[in-house]
Amino acid sequence: MADNTPLNTQSSGSPIHSQPNTAEDTTKCFTSGTEVVSVIVGKEEPQVKHLVHESILRKCPFFGKCLDSGMKESQDKTIRLPEDSPAAIDVLIHWLYFEKVVPKVGRTFDSIEAYNVADKYALPQLQNALMDKYRASWKCLLLLPSSVSAIWDRTPEDCRLREAALDQLRWDIISSPAVYKGDKNKRAVQLKDLLKDKQELTEALFMKVAESASSNLKQKDAPPNPSMMTGCVYHIHENDKKCV
Repeated sequence: MADNTPLNTQSSGSPIHSQPNTAEDTTKCFTSGTEVVSVIVGKEEPQVKHLVHESILRKCPFFGKCLDSGMKESQDKTIRLPEDSPAAIDVLIHWLYFEKVVPKVGRTFDSIEAYNVADKYALPQLQNALMDKYRASWKCLLLLPSSVSAIWDRTPEDCRLREAALDQLRWDIISSPAVYKGDKNKRAVQLKDLLKDKQELTEALFMKVAESASSNLKQKDAPPNPSMMTGCVYHIHENDKKCV
């Protein structure tokens, strides 16, 4: 791309203005001769360099502070992001220009990193847009237990993405239990691995399922309480004869 346009990037951010006119702001940056800032992503070669209009970049408060700091970043018009994922920053810059999530975020890891970057740079609107996109994708395909495990490993305890993924896995297990049975079923194998290797995640999932079960016990077709059942219950008999 030309130097005046954003290169392929990913990340998340939130506008400085309360209700910016995205189409108008984007048009102005191409017609008003606004300066361009280099955003260099990654710690090791090959690093990814994006050329972003300064007026667009300032929609993210963090970048605005960098450019106003009077330090090297503001003098060189260069912002370095060594710790961030290039794919995630691509999402962020695309959002700053168009306030839309790129059509395809990418792998599970990239999706998680995009959400984390949006959180890191205080862009809740991007977080919400990503969340809506993720949940929409879960309508088409059951969320893999391995994806839930990856989200759990890469997000903080109070992360809404973690909560949503756990709730979705709980729903999928309860609504389609047969999908998680067997030794050759992909989802069944992944769930077994999750339950074996992720103690905290297993406990959280168990409590989610328990909460649902507790709610279902109030319904008419709920399973009976074993302690309240009478007669020949859980007994063992020869020839399948019951107690008299």
